[in-house]
Amino acid sequence: MKKISSMNKNNDSLRGKSPIWIILQMKTFWIALSLLFGLILVFGIAEEFIPHNHDPIVQKTRETKSTPEIESNVGRISSKFICTCGDCSGETLTICKCKYAVTERNLIRELVTKKTQEEEIVKTINAKYGGLKKVS
Repeated sequence: MKKISSMNKNNDSLRGKSPIWIILQMKTFWIALSLLFGLILVFGIAEEFIPHNHDPIVQKTRETKSTPEIESNVGRISSKFICTCGDCSGETLTICKCKYAVTERNLIRELVTKKTQEEEIVKTINAKYGGLKKVS
């Protein structure tokens, strides 16, 4: 009998209240909501302030300059190619500063340093990257 009377007492206190109000009074609801908010906050802070790299393959490309003689050869050979990145509107490799142009110039520089023939360098760059200017 006591159980029934206590159940009626609880039901009486809940009558007339909206279901949303009943949910908001639940202790477990508030605990779960607090934990969820805390997790979102922690992951948001971690994403913003912890240094990370989403693409581990991408590396910063730096141009490595060499002697004036090698640089003049690199400039002459790279002027025979247009950049194929698509963002620079077809500038020559000597002018374009994008990472693709820097990578290509570095390869040309490496081949010139190894004393590879100019025709071989042109063939290698054209085969690997394309962009050889048409000779009119």
